[in-house]
Amino acid sequence: MDPSGLGALLTPTGQEAIRAAEALAPREEDFLAHFQVLSRQYPEDMARDALELAILRREAAVKFPFADHMFFTREALEQASPWQVASCRAKRFRNFERLVDLGCSIGADSLALAGVAPTLGIDIDPLRLHMAQANAKAMGFSDGLSFLQADLVDPLPIKCPQSSTGLFFDPARRAGGRRAYSVRHYHPPLDIIKTWLPDYPAVGVKISPGVNLAELSAYQAEVEFISLNGDLKEAVLWFGPLRTTERRATLLPVLQQ
Repeated sequence: MDPSGLGALLTPTGQEAIRAAEALAPREEDFLAHFQVLSRQYPEDMARDALELAILRREAAVKFPFADHMFFTREALEQASPWQVASCRAKRFRNFERLVDLGCSIGADSLALAGVAPTLGIDIDPLRLHMAQANAKAMGFSDGLSFLQADLVDPLPIKCPQSSTGLFFDPARRAGGRRAYSVRHYHPPLDIIKTWLPDYPAVGVKISPGVNLAELSAYQAEVEFISLNGDLKEAVLWFGPLRTTERRATLLPVLQQ
């Protein structure tokens, strides 16, 4: 899918095509058969995009309780945090008046952050930004959530009060379909935060749970490992006023005492 394909899906005909695709309860292994059915009713590009989206929405249901309203690419879905994890993370920012989601992708984390404070999502990928905007609109966050296209290797294009602004950074951890295991191979690499911290000390960074802890020795941060239903999902670095301890393990769901 490209931005024009997404735009077509957002039209009344495109929405109809999505509903028709979802009615097939499609699976990846049956793609060709379902595509042949849909392409008799809709233009081939629209049928293909609607079918791909319907498949991803079914797969996304294990991560998002509202997956049937969202737009995805496969890579963005695979990298997205489960909603319970994103919501838990967002609570750490509850004392801030403005939040910025750096590397926001399709806006899944932005939605969780926008439930805490007005949020700006920044990403370089135009398709993912268009999906993020569509996801924000679908979830009723259009007023408290905005998006901007920019390259994070450049100076941050934000002018927010430093003391009341929190940053959440989700660097790309894949290149050419392969996982990046070293924080030096993220895009942008983790050490870019050293250019942000002097101006914005409240930073949270999502990293791989399999990170080599020796690579983090140069960073004054709390390392939080988050598991969901017994599975380790991700690690987060918390800097500045977001830091509360040296090391933390968070087990979700949190049982009420």
